Amino acid sequence: MARKKKKSFRLLSGFAAAAAVLAAAFFGLGGPQEGLYAAFLDVGQADCAIIKCGESALLIDAGDLGQSGIIEEKAEAMGLTRFDFAVASHPHADHIGSLPGILEDMGADTLYMSPYVHTSDVYMRVLESAGENDVNVVLPKAGDSFMLGQAECVFLNDGSGFDDINNSSLALKITYGDISLLFTGDGEAEYESRLLESGADLSCDILKAPHHGSDTSLSDAFLSACSPDIVVISVGEGNSYGHPSAATLEKLKGREVYRTDEQGDIVFYTDGSEIYPSSLTEAGGGGTGGLFSQAVDFLRKGGF
Repeated sequence: MARKKKKSFRLLSGFAAAAAVLAAAFFGLGGPQEGLYAAFLDVGQADCAIIKCGESALLIDAGDLGQSGIIEEKAEAMGLTRFDFAVASHPHADHIGSLPGILEDMGADTLYMSPYVHTSDVYMRVLESAGENDVNVVLPKAGDSFMLGQAECVFLNDGSGFDDINNSSLALKITYGDISLLFTGDGEAEYESRLLESGADLSCDILKAPHHGSDTSLSDAFLSACSPDIVVISVGEGNSYGHPSAATLEKLKGREVYRTDEQGDIVFYTDGSEIYPSSLTEAGGGGTGGLFSQAVDFLRKGGF
């Protein structure tokens, strides 16, 4: 079935947008809902996202070394004490650096990992921590899936067949109702070509930009196949890599682009039909202040 394109919250223009957000604040859309929350955490020049759907939670990558406390605090703000699933897209330290500590402190039932075997100390600590904390380690195959509450999570590849560690990244598509999110780790041009050749359905409403917005990723063909309304870039302020590249930002003109170095933690809520702004606190049931304040600010600026 063809994907039905949905408007993101910024595209809900004028008074209708303000009214929708105010209604959310007053009548419950801002609290913990029977929907899906996607939190892209500000972890500097690293990657970490938390997906919460109902009572189920998924950790996608785990930041860099020494960030477990920060990530755990943000997970707790979302009302989480444990993860049902964790995904390590590939074994670079800026994606798995704090995973050993998180598995020890919060735990997870299942950890999905790329088949790339690294020799780094942190990679070995991930395996040790998983074993010590009874975490089931799985190397998924393309097409493997699991349910996160009412959301379907499907691996579009298995990360095999590459000598390069970035290209060994797992690709995970999450679908809740009519809304889809796509995560592709640090995959680069060859990786994207392989995904395109596979015939996988890459269409999504929210795309986590591969490789921190590097110019080695996000080819025109790949971006066209994904056709996202929203692109999130996890990137550190003033990083030495020049991420995101000017070329990538140019390609993304006309789409909604969010950057953790500019906005900090970026949180969306979807009811399966539309996408709304949210916050870690709202995901944890801490009230509707975020949505209300955004609506009031919109009205004060004469947005209608």
